[in-house]
Amino acid sequence: MAEETRTCELEGCDRQIEPGAPSTKRYCTEDHQRTAGRRRRRAAADALGVRTGEPDLDAALTAAEDRDRAQEHSRQLRQLTASESRLRRYEAVLERSIRSHEPTPLVRPPHGIGERLPTHEWIVELSDWHIGQKTRIEETGGMYYQDMATTRHQVAKLWEGLQRLHAIESSGRKIDVLHILSLGDLIDNDDLRPSQHRKVEEVMTVQTIQAFDLLAWFVRQALTIFTTVEVDLVGGNHDRMGRHKGDGGLGELDYIDTVSYLVGAFLERALADDIAAGRLKVKNWQTFFGYKEVAGQRVVFEHGSSFKWGVGSYGGVPWYGIQRAGAGYESMLGGADIVCLGHGHRPAIIPNGRGWICVNGALPATSSYAQSSFKSIGRPLQWLLSVHHEMGLTGWLPLYADVEGALLPGDIWLDPEGHSLAATRPRTVEGVE
Repeated sequence: MAEETRTCELEGCDRQIEPGAPSTKRYCTEDHQRTAGRRRRRAAADALGVRTGEPDLDAALTAAEDRDRAQEHSRQLRQLTASESRLRRYEAVLERSIRSHEPTPLVRPPHGIGERLPTHEWIVELSDWHIGQKTRIEETGGMYYQDMATTRHQVAKLWEGLQRLHAIESSGRKIDVLHILSLGDLIDNDDLRPSQHRKVEEVMTVQTIQAFDLLAWFVRQALTIFTTVEVDLVGGNHDRMGRHKGDGGLGELDYIDTVSYLVGAFLERALADDIAAGRLKVKNWQTFFGYKEVAGQRVVFEHGSSFKWGVGSYGGVPWYGIQRAGAGYESMLGGADIVCLGHGHRPAIIPNGRGWICVNGALPATSSYAQSSFKSIGRPLQWLLSVHHEMGLTGWLPLYADVEGALLPGDIWLDPEGHSLAATRPRTVEGVE
């Protein structure tokens, strides 16, 4: 708000009083203030019939002006003295406060905590490998492809990433235990629907052999750097033996009517020596979910096909259904600190009250169904979770399994003509040139 301008009150002067001056100031200068005082006194003398210009009157006026000046100087001095006194009191209070202040003692870590590394346990979520899926690059607009050789290369990349992260993280924490959660859909199947017959590279039996071979290789590699490895397996909807699904989206006849259960049984036999030595534990769950303690934290896991993904979903993730699943496990089991899911192919880490829900990614970045339904291609990854016995879930790291030659969003426009050639390549018929 602009300050109101004031004009000098001396008759004949139209100059303004400087901005910021006290409200009691009525004249632009001290000379004008004295002149105004003389004029008032002379006017008063004239009113009384006293002649101005006489020596006694002039002396009286001069003495009055001197008294006014002295009084003003005295007032200013008192004002400055009061201000100085206040400053001195403030300084005294601050000095007393500073002298009497006792710094808050630092909380010293328990004896020896700096001498030893904190202990964490790792969880790696393995799901939705879809071994056997055959996605030709022509089907995806020249953007992506998937076959069994690609999947084998991706699993090798997963291990390479985990091994490197372990080498880095081990310098600051002790990580001796790895929990492998195999959450289903290791294979793509071959007869879930008629159209799938044209979208797989090999039949279900060959897919199963490949799944066992890759998972067993991954477990054996883990045993080379971890003191203890624990493997838990649950089935997925693509793992079921028949076309018709049963409870939880798994086998029609039983929860264990799945390839995942068969792979788990093979693991128990093939790695029996490591199990007997106490370094490896394999739990082949006979229900649609499993649970365990990891570093004292309550971990629950399932494939994710036991609830609807199309209801309340956004971006391919059924946020409402996932939150309900987390709350359901808390109610059913009396608590769940970490809930691990697969099935959705959309990686996400979601807060759930005091706990977390970890939705895993997938190795195929897309399929003809996924691309046509959601108009997206994801980045292949699996989650690596770090768990502490007091702090719970302390971190999550993506294990990327990128495919050479695959395109990220936006890359298609770097060379649209070149990429379109892959999508429009003419099909050849055997025996016809």
